[in-house]
Amino acid sequence: MLDCKQQGPKQVAEAQTMERLRKLAILIEKHMQLLADHNVTEPPVIINRMVGHLPDLHAIWTEATDDQLLALMQQFPGFSIYARIMEDATAAEDEKAARPYDGLASLPEPDIKTAEHLLRTAAEIERGFMELQHDRLKIFRRGYQDLHVRHRQWQVAVTAFKSVLRADGVEERGMGYIDTVFEQLDARILVAAG
Repeated sequence: MLDCKQQGPKQVAEAQTMERLRKLAILIEKHMQLLADHNVTEPPVIINRMVGHLPDLHAIWTEATDDQLLALMQQFPGFSIYARIMEDATAAEDEKAARPYDGLASLPEPDIKTAEHLLRTAAEIERGFMELQHDRLKIFRRGYQDLHVRHRQWQVAVTAFKSVLRADGVEERGMGYIDTVFEQLDARILVAAG
């Protein structure tokens, strides 16, 4: 690789973008590997278990060039599987004449960013507990306790986020979807925590 001083601004920006997207793909890869280790292989279950990585996958899909996406898919087979599952699920969803969430207003951009952050944090916490369980590293009590603290902080943040949405007048049908997603994430974290 060329030294950054020898590269033009465009090449530096592309390299920085690729490095950031690569880090997201690595997170997806790790979580997919943990799911495979737990014999989770059915696409609907993977979609449900990987919901916390939707913002990461979206970032990769929207920011990567075709060549970058191909390179990530070749380097990270778990990421590739997840991307293909989500691509198929999106195509199937688009073919439906009507969906239960049609007609719902979009959240304002700051709320979308908060939701993405909460999804990513849930995925990190769940993956952390799964890694501890998988590697039987409960001997590292501090890491285990830190995850419990992060989980409690996440629960408080989710409650506050939902309160803000309700105060801002998000329709009850939309809140039902939001409640379901975060309740499922919380339940999975509790299971992963053992």
